[in-house]
Amino acid sequence: MAREDSAHDGERVLRVPSGAGPDVVRDVPTAYVTVGDAAIASQTRRTRGQGCASFQTQTRWIGCLTHVKTRSKHRVRVDRPHLHKQLSILATNLEQAVNQVGECVVREVFRVFVAERHRPAQAGAFTVLAAFALVRDDLIKVIALATGTKCLPLDRLPPAGDALHDSHAEVVARRAALRWFMEEIGRARAAVPPNSSRWLAPTAEGKWTLRLDVQVFFYVSMLPCLFILFKGLAAKLTISSFEGGDASMGQLALQQDPEITAQVTNVKFPSLDENVASRGRVDFSRLGVLRTKPGRVDSPPTACMSCSDKVALWTVCGIQGALAVSLLNPVYTDIIIIGDVPIEFRTSVASDCERAFATRIQRAQATFKIHPPRVIFTDAQFSFSRTTVCSSTSAHESLCWIADTEKKAEVFIDGIRRGINPRQRLKPGTRPLVSKASLFELWARLITDGKQALTDQPRFKDITYAIAKTMSPEYVMAKAALRGPGQPFAGWKMSNTDGHLEQFTIC
Repeated sequence: MAREDSAHDGERVLRVPSGAGPDVVRDVPTAYVTVGDAAIASQTRRTRGQGCASFQTQTRWIGCLTHVKTRSKHRVRVDRPHLHKQLSILATNLEQAVNQVGECVVREVFRVFVAERHRPAQAGAFTVLAAFALVRDDLIKVIALATGTKCLPLDRLPPAGDALHDSHAEVVARRAALRWFMEEIGRARAAVPPNSSRWLAPTAEGKWTLRLDVQVFFYVSMLPCLFILFKGLAAKLTISSFEGGDASMGQLALQQDPEITAQVTNVKFPSLDENVASRGRVDFSRLGVLRTKPGRVDSPPTACMSCSDKVALWTVCGIQGALAVSLLNPVYTDIIIIGDVPIEFRTSVASDCERAFATRIQRAQATFKIHPPRVIFTDAQFSFSRTTVCSSTSAHESLCWIADTEKKAEVFIDGIRRGINPRQRLKPGTRPLVSKASLFELWARLITDGKQALTDQPRFKDITYAIAKTMSPEYVMAKAALRGPGQPFAGWKMSNTDGHLEQFTIC
């Protein structure tokens, strides 16, 4: 049985004891071989416990099944047939190990969700669940968890940063993970000995970085990049090739009025340039373009990009965002675990995910390197998924849970905390922990506590949220390059186009 470990500063992790299950990686020898110009080295350690794999490597061991560094300096030449056999065995065993670690992560995500005792307020409503988890050797730690399918229309975006623009589960989970990383920096600074964290390490430049042997897993209970074709929508769910779009959008599309759907379907849409964003509400059969939320035809327009487009952006810029990059080196997702995908579709969906998260952005001229995640699938069913509850009604609220925080999980409706009236929403104590204003306040504390000089900047009290996001020029240039003319995200919609939404300062 996996057991809980809370010996490290009170944090909760899932530890899988050694010897508690069959080995998955079996006696694959260390080898150094040369195939053409490609030098391939590999080293594995026997699996520990109930299918959760642990690998003793010097660098990240998931994401590339064959190019793995080893501490061994011995070089053994292997004949080509034997090499291919060994690499095939290694790849198969690593594939099994990755999938089994993924199942351990999903079980831990479900455990955290069940412990929160949260369920949609509307009886029979479905929602989407997303979570980020860290894996280090035989430890699994869920750091952020969220549910949700809603976003704010353009005319309701808050200028004070006190509400969430996008409350889709994938986006809220990413913001919750961002807050956890920032709070972990604060905890590490205050630890004894100082600057100690199981997951992060200080850098010579005064920033923090994810430890080399820590992997980032991202779970989502359904596809974050699904195209739903209008034809036969009421009778059959059709999965098609996609590069843009979003899981929640696809499910919301099922709810729209059939007459409106028919009218829109019969419209002949002009062809779009590949770098122009398509409205998520119309023409779901259009492939290979950026898309905006929401999925319903009869819903008001937004400037929120689809979750799949945001995940693609994270593969280049990292999940830490523009604000935290001045404190934390880019953090990339190694594994994406997707639920609710029928087995017969998984091969094609995996190929489409590769196009969505990697191939279409290969031509990007960004200063950051592309880190495409590996996509795997799970049979585990989320208890409030659309498939499980057999409903076309989505929940209005979003849950946001952050590990190791002093405050309880929050529930949002229309981007603000449930039960907060309009007069209270601007107060620091009532804002969502993952709102722009709250994250800005936390960032400011970390900057000053860390005694990092704000040279060549205005006085600290006059620094706006927009200015704080530009304090890492390299990150700004990388993001701008992705959105430049001829680049993969040239059609990216900006909610702050008038420059009025991010001009707030620290309260």
